[in-house]
Amino acid sequence: MKKLLPLLLFILFLSTGTVKAQKNKWTAKDRTDFVNSCIESAKTSLGEDTATYYCYCMQVKVEEKYPYIEDAGKITEADLGTPEWQALIKECLKRKTGDDKQRGNMNSRGSNGVITTTTELTSVGKYYAVLIGVSDYMDPELDLDNPAIDAAKMKEILTRKYIFDESTITLLKNPTRSQIISELFRLRKVIGAADNLLIFYAGHGYWDNDAKQGYWWARDASTQDPSTWLSNSDLREQIRSIKSAHTLLISDACFSGGIFRSRDVTNLMNATQDIQLLYKMPSRRAITSGTMTAVPDRSVFLEYLTKRLNDNSTKFLTSQQLFDSFRTAVINNSSVVPQDGVIAETGDEGGDFIFILRDK
Repeated sequence: MKKLLPLLLFILFLSTGTVKAQKNKWTAKDRTDFVNSCIESAKTSLGEDTATYYCYCMQVKVEEKYPYIEDAGKITEADLGTPEWQALIKECLKRKTGDDKQRGNMNSRGSNGVITTTTELTSVGKYYAVLIGVSDYMDPELDLDNPAIDAAKMKEILTRKYIFDESTITLLKNPTRSQIISELFRLRKVIGAADNLLIFYAGHGYWDNDAKQGYWWARDASTQDPSTWLSNSDLREQIRSIKSAHTLLISDACFSGGIFRSRDVTNLMNATQDIQLLYKMPSRRAITSGTMTAVPDRSVFLEYLTKRLNDNSTKFLTSQQLFDSFRTAVINNSSVVPQDGVIAETGDEGGDFIFILRDK
């Protein structure tokens, strides 16, 4: 235990830097630096899994005791040697027991494994998905080879590997605009405040530069009739109306970056936070296959997205971690630049969508 005290002290100073006269509350970067440095230093002696729990737990406890980062930077090794701090450190080092309870500040897991800050088991809500693939258009000149296949592949991965049930996934192959809207409207009455929603779209997209508006083209889209197009504004309205805990939109379409109000990187979440905090805060996020550029029918974006989802071995995978894991591969093997960010004005509060592996 004593070996961990200098480690924690070093991390605190590494996170805080020089103490300033004006006090500042913890930022996302402070939390991330604290946790990442702690894990890197502690994983050799504790093992990566234990180190992860320990470091997230200690970050939460340090911030609770010292809301201002400058105050946290003044902690000494003598302070950490007090019975109070020793108790907190021991608490954070406790491992999961056979009954699947995790003690400490991240005390317990629900039946699906999400960590909570209470001493009771807490279940996560249901995981819903609407998977849309448009390959066959009424206008045959618009036909594509892969989107419907890609949507079916997403369903297979989600039901086999993650805690999505067959009954909560809607697969829409070659739907019309009205069928997409109807399904999203139906989910307003089905999805509760504790539930999660994944919306996936593969097909044609279009950017109207005059209107500064992006669109999906469903099966009945006419290139000359914008009333048959599904706008980003329509999508935002539907997403805002579905009162889920977390909604994630994944769009593999031309000009799919138009779902974001701005291409400014300040719209992006700037750090991965503790899983329990991310799950606690509502989120409305999107991952898209490009910015304002066209994308090919054979999607490198989908290839690496599904590969990462299929190969993932992390119990709790945030959408930010998923995106970070394949973004560079897509850029290196295609002409598109994937985007990740918040869908503005839809109820996002800084959380994230969490993919949770099924228990084996």
